[in-house]
Amino acid sequence: MKNKFFIISVIFIIISFPIFGSSQRILVDHTCVDYNDNVIPQSALDEARKLKVSWAHNSIGNDIVAPTTNDHPGGMAWLASEVNATRYSYNIIDYYQTNHTPVDPGAEPGWFSDPDSGGIVNWRLRSNDKPWEKRMNFILHLKRPGETIDGWDDPSDPDYDPEGDYDDDAINLTAAGYSYGDALSGSDIGVAMMKYGHLDTNDEGSGILDVTWPRYRDMMAELEIHYPGITFVWVTMPLTASCSSGGNSLRRHQLNEAIRDYTADHNEVLFDLADIESHYYDSGSNQEEPFCSNPDEEGLYPDYSDDGKHLRPYGSDGQIRVARAFWWMLARVAGWNGPDGETDPGSIQFGSNDYEVDEEDGSVSISVTRISGSDGAASVEYTVSGGSASPGVDFSASNGSLNWADGESSTKYFHISINPDLIYEGDETIDLTLSNAQVASMGSPSQVQATIIDYDFAVFETRVNGGENDAQEDMSSNLVSIDDLQLTMIDDYIIGMRFTDVRVPQGATILNSYIQLQSAATSVTQTDLTIAGEDINHALAFTDDDSDIMDRNETSASEDWDISASWENGDFQRTPNISDVVQEIVNRNGWEIGNAMMLAIYGDGNRSVIAYEGNPSASALLHIEYQGNNTVQITEFASNQFNMTSFHISPSDPSMSGIVQNLNCLRLIKDDLGRFYLPDQGVDTIGNIEIGKGYWFYLDCEETLEIQGTPLDPTDHSMTLQPHFYNLIPYLQRSTAPVAEQLASIENQLVLVQDHIGNFWIPDVANLIDQNGGMRPGYGYQVYIQGDDPINFTYPISARGGVPTQALALSQISQRETVHFEFSVTGLPHPMILTHASFLDEGELQAGDEIGVFDGLVCVGGVAISEKYIQGNRVSFNVWQAASEYGLLGFTPGHQMRFKVWRQTLGECSASAEFEKGCSEFGSGIYSLFSLKISEEPENQLDETASLRYELSRNYPNPFYNPTGKRTTKISYQIPENKAVSLKVYNISGQLIRTLTDCDQPAGQHEAEWDGRDRYDRQAAAGIYFYRLRTDDYKAVGRMLLIR
Repeated sequence: MKNKFFIISVIFIIISFPIFGSSQRILVDHTCVDYNDNVIPQSALDEARKLKVSWAHNSIGNDIVAPTTNDHPGGMAWLASEVNATRYSYNIIDYYQTNHTPVDPGAEPGWFSDPDSGGIVNWRLRSNDKPWEKRMNFILHLKRPGETIDGWDDPSDPDYDPEGDYDDDAINLTAAGYSYGDALSGSDIGVAMMKYGHLDTNDEGSGILDVTWPRYRDMMAELEIHYPGITFVWVTMPLTASCSSGGNSLRRHQLNEAIRDYTADHNEVLFDLADIESHYYDSGSNQEEPFCSNPDEEGLYPDYSDDGKHLRPYGSDGQIRVARAFWWMLARVAGWNGPDGETDPGSIQFGSNDYEVDEEDGSVSISVTRISGSDGAASVEYTVSGGSASPGVDFSASNGSLNWADGESSTKYFHISINPDLIYEGDETIDLTLSNAQVASMGSPSQVQATIIDYDFAVFETRVNGGENDAQEDMSSNLVSIDDLQLTMIDDYIIGMRFTDVRVPQGATILNSYIQLQSAATSVTQTDLTIAGEDINHALAFTDDDSDIMDRNETSASEDWDISASWENGDFQRTPNISDVVQEIVNRNGWEIGNAMMLAIYGDGNRSVIAYEGNPSASALLHIEYQGNNTVQITEFASNQFNMTSFHISPSDPSMSGIVQNLNCLRLIKDDLGRFYLPDQGVDTIGNIEIGKGYWFYLDCEETLEIQGTPLDPTDHSMTLQPHFYNLIPYLQRSTAPVAEQLASIENQLVLVQDHIGNFWIPDVANLIDQNGGMRPGYGYQVYIQGDDPINFTYPISARGGVPTQALALSQISQRETVHFEFSVTGLPHPMILTHASFLDEGELQAGDEIGVFDGLVCVGGVAISEKYIQGNRVSFNVWQAASEYGLLGFTPGHQMRFKVWRQTLGECSASAEFEKGCSEFGSGIYSLFSLKISEEPENQLDETASLRYELSRNYPNPFYNPTGKRTTKISYQIPENKAVSLKVYNISGQLIRTLTDCDQPAGQHEAEWDGRDRYDRQAAAGIYFYRLRTDDYKAVGRMLLIR
């Protein structure tokens, strides 16, 4: 049987541009690769995109032009998607024709329907084992529907012989009786490209030049004669199959040399694919693949193929180089004269389709690029304007221009300053525009946006607030307990925690969340836990019904909590981030602000934590950081003590009376300048709040204040701190942060910073604030500074991230709750720092021993000793000042301090103090730094009344508002010894109104109440009244106002 061959036909058809035919030779080889995307002008590529091209091929064509939707996308698709879409986008019509079924591109819907746009019809011809059919398929591709070609499409015709001998007449298009001029000229195609595909392994000896080459040459030549309006592009046979096809590699090289000679002699367009595949860019010599052993043939450079058959993988260097050369060929056919043929100033465009910048980064650089040419000096103007971002508020930038010198094609930049804040506004955009390009043309994109990514967030915290809101269930028996003092995380147990009034909006983005628990026992057991939530809009309180926890629907999201570190009794512990669990709950369609959320913990191990019934102030705390509606501040007030409070939002109604109108238990608000608001009396000397001030709030029940308003930027609010004065300042950040970080700018001028719950910072001495969670949103802080001059202070730019986890555990040497000594937290603390304790005899303090500080018989503060003190640390705690007008027991400034020590083995002992700072009188100095000498003599043998004296306190409340006669005012007094005491109320005329006390009383503190009635049980008239305390050797008078 005679030699057979495959013609892998590639037809590019291009219209409406210069048609070269054989009039001008164009050679595209390995030197025609626009390797840096800056040689071919953008205008030439734009013209190339208008060409109407048809290509018939085998798989090698797909490796160049197939789109990303194809199983094997090509290098042109990579250039468009990964390098520059504006520069390399193209229109591809991906169509596979099998065997010899003809399809007319001109009749296919959508093909080249726009006369001003072009594209590529991508034909892949099948029948790898029937080379005759491949050639026939290519010819039939040119055939219009309904037309008959003798000798080509009729299997019964003698000339149709796919397995027979070569017939000279069969290649003669005229002899075939087909009008190809009518066929191609009517299909609106302008460029045809034929890629000669595989050689058959039986093509031996001289057949490659005597048979195969004439077939290809004669067919192409005759097509060019019959279709003078079409540009035909010749293609050398690819090398990608030569190294795997046996003995035909050398013959393929011989055929390619014949094609090169012929196209050079006849001024043809040649896409020298074989030459490109054998070189790396502009390498001077062929690079031979190791398994192509014949030294006389051109070798496939390894980068072009990973299987020796195709231009693959997708995006490989070789595939991309062929695609760049392909664009070079299209640009030349479209009229470009090459890099040395014309002046090209290029075009100017943004270097990216969009830009992003984190708000905290401070600035963003915008790139503008001159591409595709650099001839002549060029310039462009740029404009920066607000999209959703506000100029001057969110960003700062000026309009301007950029300039390039002749021959310069570098990327230029202009910069936009970003103004960070702590207000969550969502991502915002800046509009960027290029205009008025000079010399160079305006490229695309010329209008883009820069997006400011907003990472600000709001913080919400709440505790389990009732015995019915935490519980545990034995999963083996399903018994539920809701009144335990501890919650135990052990095998076969599950604990549940219900958090009420969760003020997080539906759909908010949860950035971080955790539960903070206080350890109820020391434990070293490896514990592996899971944390999940209840998949419900509003969780119900727990009951002691069997399976009350287990029967609840669990969220699909959960978080593992594997604990290997030891827990010390009393330490606070945090769970891992449970944001996925919380996110699932707040994403529910029925979730609303104020709903209750239930979270559960179960697993294996043995750890226990304090339940609400064990200590409400140590119950589980839920912490949530979120982005969403950030216009609500939630502040919780403790009852019967002063709360130092501040605002980190600007309220919609700035009046103090309007802000607190829903607080039913509020009795007093005051600032550090003596201005106050008494809601019961309707007296208000505060008016509108000041952002730079903190306030004392006093309520006689626990309440929560919810404030609507606009978040503040702390950097916008400067405060002036006065010397020799307790400045009550606000905390303006919206998340916890270390006080040592927030006040770092004035640390060297600080003496004391303290809150109302007993945390304080004395630089270089003690820092209970950071040990116990850092500065807290909603709190106010008293600040005392050194020197005689005022100083200005502004909070730093950001308080993100809070206090490091290891610093958040409550220090065992600080504020440990006492068991023996009882005292009232009044919100008016005085810091105490014990440096050392020694015994008159032998002995030492043990963990669990307690120190109490007394004013007379009243304990006004104390602390329990811990292991850390025994290891040498100082003990920091507070004593609490009295507010007798509000019935708050505590120390009175000027009274003598008295110390007691309670030892677990001996009971109470007396102790004497030596002071390094301050002195033995309460209220002396900003803080007290002292050591103790402890006697082992039992305290009950000492005279406990030695330091008592007479004292009559102001009544509380005063003024006394009693419109219904159901309220009372309290009068506190102290006597130093057992006495007959009388306490009576008089009007301004000196008439006796009521006797409150008239009897013998023991030494110590006492209290009496008056309900506003006279001795006949009638309501006394509104007005001023006096109360007089009298003994045989003492008398004192106080004044009060009764309001009806």
